[in-house]
Amino acid sequence: MMDALYWLVGIEPEEGAEGGTWSLQWLNAPRAGDTAFLIILGCLAMAVLFWWLYRKETGQLTGKARYLLLSLRILLTAIVVIMLLKPALVLSRIEERPSELLVLVDTSQSMGLSDAWVDPQQASDAVRVTGLDSAADLAKTTRIELTQKLLSSELIEQLKKNGERNLHIHRFDERLGGSELSLADQENAFKLGGRSTAIGEAIQQLLQAYQGKDLAGVVLFTDGQNTTPSAASLRATAQIASDTGIAIFPIGVGTPQGPRNAQVTKLEGSDVVFVNDQSKLTAVVSARGLEDEPATLVLERLIAGIENPTDEDWQQVDSKDIVLAADATPRRFEFALLPTEKEIIIYRARLEEVEGEIDPDDNAAIKQVNVVYDKTRVLFIAGYTFPEVQFIRNALIRDSTVEVSTWLQTASKDFKHAGNDPIRRLPVDLVELAGGTKNGQVFPGYDAIVLYDPTPAKWPAGFSDLLKRFVTERGGGLVYIAGERYTQQMFNRSTEPAASYMSLLPVVREPGLFRTATQMELSRARPWKLQITDAGWRDPVFAFDKDATTNRKILDQLPGMMWHMPVSRAKPGATVLARHAHPGMTVDVGGRQEQEVLMATQLVGPGRVLWIGFDSTYRWRFAGENVFDGFWQRVIDRAGLMKQLGGQHPYRVSTDKQRYEPGDEVVLTAKFIDPGQVDDGLLSLYAQIQTGQDDPIELTMTPAGDGLSFETRFEAERAGDYLVRVWPGDTPAQRAARPNTHGFTVAVPDFETRNPTLAGDELSNLALTSGGTFFTLDQADLLPEALTVGLVDNELIHSDEVWNAPLLILIFLGAILAEWIIRKRCRLV
Repeated sequence: MMDALYWLVGIEPEEGAEGGTWSLQWLNAPRAGDTAFLIILGCLAMAVLFWWLYRKETGQLTGKARYLLLSLRILLTAIVVIMLLKPALVLSRIEERPSELLVLVDTSQSMGLSDAWVDPQQASDAVRVTGLDSAADLAKTTRIELTQKLLSSELIEQLKKNGERNLHIHRFDERLGGSELSLADQENAFKLGGRSTAIGEAIQQLLQAYQGKDLAGVVLFTDGQNTTPSAASLRATAQIASDTGIAIFPIGVGTPQGPRNAQVTKLEGSDVVFVNDQSKLTAVVSARGLEDEPATLVLERLIAGIENPTDEDWQQVDSKDIVLAADATPRRFEFALLPTEKEIIIYRARLEEVEGEIDPDDNAAIKQVNVVYDKTRVLFIAGYTFPEVQFIRNALIRDSTVEVSTWLQTASKDFKHAGNDPIRRLPVDLVELAGGTKNGQVFPGYDAIVLYDPTPAKWPAGFSDLLKRFVTERGGGLVYIAGERYTQQMFNRSTEPAASYMSLLPVVREPGLFRTATQMELSRARPWKLQITDAGWRDPVFAFDKDATTNRKILDQLPGMMWHMPVSRAKPGATVLARHAHPGMTVDVGGRQEQEVLMATQLVGPGRVLWIGFDSTYRWRFAGENVFDGFWQRVIDRAGLMKQLGGQHPYRVSTDKQRYEPGDEVVLTAKFIDPGQVDDGLLSLYAQIQTGQDDPIELTMTPAGDGLSFETRFEAERAGDYLVRVWPGDTPAQRAARPNTHGFTVAVPDFETRNPTLAGDELSNLALTSGGTFFTLDQADLLPEALTVGLVDNELIHSDEVWNAPLLILIFLGAILAEWIIRKRCRLV
């Protein structure tokens, strides 16, 4: 039948044109019904017109010829109209072909995290679906690795449904990946890189790329965190998919709890402590996803030297029940220590495993502590002989807690200098003075240096600078006792290199300060007692007895001093321990009269300096030998403590967090370890904050209110690594000292790890609005059943134009020829 039709219209059939439904269409007629009506109406009108014209025709035409010509004219007109409308024979038939299933894989940074699978049943199902061995393996496997395991499993073949669907896999993060991924190279195909996630934009871009295709749906592997601030909303994206009839099937990779982990980041404390001396260790604990979760923090000890220690070798010292904080905010927990033997101990702060945490291996931090006897090494240098020198030297030699070397500058070359560690010369470099190794020889160094009115003229070259470095770099203690020969000269020459150590003293003697000989003689006409300040009453050097009443009686009974060295004032930040009690020994300080300073102390970098402005403490022996000896024992202990403890600063510098974002407020804290090291005169600390090549920011740290801490706040304006330097004073000598330092980082907002939990509600709404279904990872095996689109019907249309068919043209020519013949015979032409 169709072959006959093709033959009649004179066209060759194309391949694939067999079968189906044939119809005639007018290719130039967008509205076929209206076109047919107009053709019929036009033909009728023309027929009427031609009939009217031929009816008027008279002459030789018979009625039969007239009607024959009328018919031929109507036929010709109809053929012309038909040819102008370009009719075509159209074949349409239905064919089945595979649909296209689009798979989107999230490769942003959050997909590199591992989750805590708290629900045992959910964990068990996830292990089964992914083909892992155990729940422990599941907790250590990242989200992108879980996705890879699913895409490498039989799930892929189930999604293809025996060839009824074609799979197209694409990656996305802040944008859609350019090319389709190959499962044969999963290592590179799913390499993480994006620092943000734009789920909505990725879906919209994918739908646009496959516009016009027969889609079975979109499968989305993601944790649901839409972290790009400008990203298209999931609600709008779901509505677009719904309007185009495309269902979205999200697979939620992750858990609502997200990564759960607790960590002991470090164990802080002194590297060196004394036998039977109270000290502290501080464990710094941070956590993520465990806000307000209870935990147990255990402090354990291990004697150093045990080979291959086991858990049984660790002995528990203490434990604390703690509550974990959120957002990786560090919290500090203190443990009190009281070591009783000289030994090297390794301490371990350990968190008992918290339920559901992903990495229990980071739950411990260790610190080695060297427990030593509190024997202070002292170098006592005297400018000349004097009763004060003799009695101090003897007191130090008698003291079992001190190892003393003495040096008398005026002694002859063959003089044997006293001490239980006698020396034959002064140290010539910092290693000999502060300790260390030189040319294979170990030098123990000194913890404190006591100077009695020395003269630099009899020192080794550069010794003044060594004294400064001993205090400011190595944390050594310096005690300066004023004398009548050289002290005033040293103040006058303090700007000279040979006397530069005078800048360390906590007092200032201004050039305009003058005392006449008469004034000085009157001041020592009789002994004058010390006027102990409030800070002095609290300072350890004046703690002659534990009982406050007894201690005050001892201080009241101390014999007075005769001579003293007048100074103008104490330096800012220094603590005045005692003043002159003589009513005439006053100085003008800022417009007010103050008694002259006789004793003061100050931290200079990590070291401590004490000023004793008189030379008659030996008179205190009349109140008891133990009074004099005890005073100097405490002075040495006060000066040399930080050096004994490794030259560390007496305070720890920290920030409330280790990482910040630009614009965050940073809380900077300096906390003293020992309350006895917090001087009353220390009203503030000074800090510098620096990042990159920027100029440092100067800050003042003020007391925080707990008696131990100083604090300041500032805004972290830009990203980068920050370095904090803190000094206990703002004088040039302080700024030249070694600062206490702390570092922290300011980074651009990391939206990927800020809240890295599974956004199940958002993904569920996305699926519901688009007409799809949301599955969690443990339900991924249910996905193939939810996909209802497989093979799709495809309408094939084949058309052949017949308006220029030879048959139609022959009819047209035949009609013209027939009309010409009739007219010829009727003699009309």
